[in-house]
Formats: sequence, C-alpha cells, structure tokens
Amino acid sequence: MAKSFGKSSETVKVVVRVRPLFGPEIADKRKVACMVNEDMCEVALSDPKGGEHDMPRKFTFDACFPATVTQRRVYDRTAAGIVESVMEGFNGTIFAYG
Repeated sequence: MAKSFGKSSETVKVVVRVRPLFGPEIADKRKVACMVNEDMCEVALSDPKGGEHDMPRKFTFDACFPATVTQRRVYDRTAAGIVESVMEGFNGTIFAYG
C-alpha cells in the first residue's frame, strides 16, 4: 500500500474519489460507468450504453478511491501528512473540488 503524502513530497499530487450513484440515478437504474483500481491508482470510464467490445478509457492518478471508501481513509492517505507539515511551520495547500 502506498504511503500518505506529506512533507517529503513537494510536488502537486492529483487524487480522485469516485462518488456512488444516488437518488435519481438509482431510480433510473443507471449503471456504474466508473471503476476504480486503487492498487494501480487507475480509474476506468466506460460507456454504460456501449457494446461489449467497447474498451473503457483509463486514467492514472497519484491516488484514487472507490465510492465505498471512508472519509477517514481519504484524509489519512492524502491530507494528514500535509496538515502535519503545516502544523510544523511548513507551507501546504489542499485544493478540493466536487
């Protein structure tokens, strides 16, 4: 398992957390179009209306999390080291979207 980001890394990291289907999506019986391979840090997007021969598009990130992940795991893996560094007087920035 990969270690958390912290003061030892001074580069920009991109992390993705996939959300689960919700409300109207579930009611419409939509299919999940985004699959996460956490070990490979890879997200595969497929067309739910596509045929069996349509290959998913794959994207690699510094870390990625499936819809079932806990908020604590995301924090521990991605933000805890940065927060710790800031508390020690180092600069740190976290941008969150979504």
